[in-house]
Amino acid sequence: MTDQPPPDGLPASPAASPAASPAAAPLAAPRAPSLAERAAAAMGAGVLGGGGGVAAPSALPPAPSAPPPAAPLPLAERAAATFGAGAVLGAAAAPAPVTAPTSVAIGAGSAAALAEPPPRPAPPPPPSAPPAPPPAAPPPAAPGTISAATIEAAGAVGALGTRSRASEEIAVVQNQVLRTMRAATTEGGRNPRLILVTSALPGEGKTFTSLNLAAAIARMSPQPVLLVDADGKPGSVSELLGCGRLDGLRGLAQRPGAPVQPLVVPTEFERLSFLPYGRPVEGMPPVPSAPSIAGALLRVAEALPRHVLIIDSPPALSTSEATTLAPIVGQVLVVVRAETTQRNEVEAALDMLDACPTLQLVLNQARVSSSDSFGVYGYEAYEVYPRP
Repeated sequence: MTDQPPPDGLPASPAASPAASPAAAPLAAPRAPSLAERAAAAMGAGVLGGGGGVAAPSALPPAPSAPPPAAPLPLAERAAATFGAGAVLGAAAAPAPVTAPTSVAIGAGSAAALAEPPPRPAPPPPPSAPPAPPPAAPPPAAPGTISAATIEAAGAVGALGTRSRASEEIAVVQNQVLRTMRAATTEGGRNPRLILVTSALPGEGKTFTSLNLAAAIARMSPQPVLLVDADGKPGSVSELLGCGRLDGLRGLAQRPGAPVQPLVVPTEFERLSFLPYGRPVEGMPPVPSAPSIAGALLRVAEALPRHVLIIDSPPALSTSEATTLAPIVGQVLVVVRAETTQRNEVEAALDMLDACPTLQLVLNQARVSSSDSFGVYGYEAYEVYPRP
């Protein structure tokens, strides 16, 4: 029987050599290596030989067993590992103790996140400025003093120093009156500081003119002014100024020795004062005679040597007072209501007052439409600007 070479990759058995036994013994078929042995040889359990054979190991090492799966860590430990608290998943050593955060929010994938710190409180608003105090009310007038509000309510225009068309027209009148007063003489016993204001008929505006003329002179000239009520009718300037129950010119006319100063009523305007007509004197006629009134006015002018006296007298065509007073005054202003008083009435009044050499007409309540009158420039706007 012819020897055949062993299959490739199998080792030759030493017992099969012909020199070992003279008798020919049947050869045992070689055993094929198992799959486990070939896997162990491929992974290094054997060494490759030069002849291409494989040395069979004396014993195959047991295959290493796989470690058992680790138990899942609790959620707190996984959170601590995520935030670097020193624990490692799957480490044999126990994780280091983790200090729980103050506030933990569990997010997606069981990951914990620290909550944002609470917002800082807004700073308190700055203290607001205290509210402005209300404007102080004007002090009340002293007892026995006529207030500026009373004078303004009586019809004084521009009494508080505001400018308007009416106040500008009154200023023109007072300038003319002062120029005439300074140019007048004392010839014939006249007193230039006595200025008589009258009209032909009632209701033409003589009381309004007297009040505003006195206030304008007191406001715009250095001379003190005394407004005298010589009319005394119902609705006179004495009643308008609240002095209807005081003593005044009537008492001076019926008692020649009575002093003047105690009867003069001051006002809140520094250079303006008032002499009322006065209440009736007990035991005397209700209306004094015109000559007695003229004598009383001369005594008043003598007692107040620096004052300008603005005399509001009755209408010239109604009583005799204006005619009697004309010879002692420095000038007479005759107030004429526009479009109402007739020409013959004005002429009659001027004839009765011709004892005074200086007669002046004052046109009241005139309708002015020409472009050269006051108000074209816009004097109404000056009502918000007080005079200096």
